[in-house]
Amino acid sequence: MKNKNQKSFINNLSASPLLFIGIIVLIFGAMIYFSSSDSKSSSYLEDENWSNSENVKGDENAPVTMIEYSDYECPACRNSYNMVEEIISEYQGQIKLVHRHFPLPFNKDAQGASIASECAGEQGKFWEMHEKLNTGKEGLKEKTLKSYAKEVGIDEKKFSECFAGNGYLDKINKQKEQGEKDEVNGTPTFFINGKQVINSGNSKFIPVIDDFRNMINAELEK
Repeated sequence: MKNKNQKSFINNLSASPLLFIGIIVLIFGAMIYFSSSDSKSSSYLEDENWSNSENVKGDENAPVTMIEYSDYECPACRNSYNMVEEIISEYQGQIKLVHRHFPLPFNKDAQGASIASECAGEQGKFWEMHEKLNTGKEGLKEKTLKSYAKEVGIDEKKFSECFAGNGYLDKINKQKEQGEKDEVNGTPTFFINGKQVINSGNSKFIPVIDDFRNMINAELEK
C-alpha cells in the first residue's frame, strides 16, 4: 500500500508542474525562515542615519560580533563594563561590540540615560557618554546627564534639545523588542555570534571573562 501511494504521489507531481513548483517554493521558504531565525541575535544594521543605526565599537569587518543588552542603571551592567572593555582590547581587530538598550521598567532613570547616550551619539560621542554612564558616580538624573555631556565635549544646547525631545525612544524600544525576541530577561545579557554567553560555573551569575574567551576562541578557530 505504501509503495502504491508513493507511486501515485510521484505520478501526480509529474502530471502537475505547478504542484511540483509549489512544493519547491515551500521547502526553500522554510529553509530561509529557519536560517534567519537562527541568526537574529547576531545581526546588526548599518545605516548612515544615526537614529536607525546600531552602536558598534571595533572593526566592523571583525569575524566575531558581541552583542550586549544593557541597562545603564543596572549595577551588574556597570560592574561588567571594565570586563567588556578588556575583551575588546584583548581581541582588537577580531571582535566588534554592538550595544543595545534594554532599560528595565523598575529602573526609573535607565531610559533617560539611554536617550542621553543616543543624543551624545548624534554628535559623535556615543561611546564617550557610554563610558561616563557606566563609570560615573553621580547618578543618572537629568542634571548629571547634562554634566556628563559637557565633560565629553559636545554642544550642550543641542544635547539639551535632543534630550527634551525624547527623539530616540523609538530606537530604544525597538532594541528592547529585539531583546525580548532574543529571550533576554535580565541585564546584562551577551551574545557571541548569535549564541548567548552563559556562566560556565553557575548559569545564575553573570559570565566571567574566561566564558567570553572560550566562546571567542572557538569562533576564531572555525
